[in-house]
Amino acid sequence: MNKSSIKNLARKVPAPLIALALFILSSQSTLPLPPTPLIGVDKIAHFIAYGALAFAIALMFPLHWWKKPLKTALIAITIASFYGITDEIHQSFVPGRDTSIADWVADTLGALCGTAFYYVVFVKKRVRKE
Repeated sequence: MNKSSIKNLARKVPAPLIALALFILSSQSTLPLPPTPLIGVDKIAHFIAYGALAFAIALMFPLHWWKKPLKTALIAITIASFYGITDEIHQSFVPGRDTSIADWVADTLGALCGTAFYYVVFVKKRVRKE
């Protein structure tokens, strides 16, 4: 296996692993969230999880796709957001869990921020140089 194929594989593995982890967590009746007086801590967890998923999805796209950043970002955000919808549907079949539009909104906002972070930190300067 050469250096290029290892690099390519490293770009493509995180997103499916994160999606699998989210599926496994969504299959649990309860999640081990820390005790806190904050209301909506689960929304923060959704935001972070789907930010990470969208970041990993954005990582999958080769640099030349980012020459059209809005289109590429929208694709990454849409994929993560759609996965959030399927996650909410999946949770409706898990005892002790329910579906929530607010969770999906947190998923989508996290996806937006995760994709934007990836673009600003890892892509923007590199695309300009080409």
